[in-house]
Amino acid sequence: MTNLEKLQSFFEAENLRNWTTYESFMHDKIRWELHGQQTEVIQGKNHYLSRIKAAYAQSNQQFSCLHYECTVEQERIVTLLKNDAGKLSCDIFEFENGLIIREWEFLL
Repeated sequence: MTNLEKLQSFFEAENLRNWTTYESFMHDKIRWELHGQQTEVIQGKNHYLSRIKAAYAQSNQQFSCLHYECTVEQERIVTLLKNDAGKLSCDIFEFENGLIIREWEFLL
């Protein structure tokens, strides 16, 4: 499975709220930088999972990937995501040994 295919499966697991599958794509030392009105940095798989689960608590919000670009080796993938409410984000994913080790998310 390529990193792009893994990322697509990661997105699918998030939309299905399948947290077991979701976390299987993450490096233990994952770092998520969320850039919105303020910048929030989430480090480590457990903190990431807690934060994403809280974000989706009592929500059936889904999103789709409108566009992506990746390096030849697919170690870095840039995506443009859109949720059901029409809100956009630009997310950059970095892979290490086939796992997501870093995500930069910019809310637009």
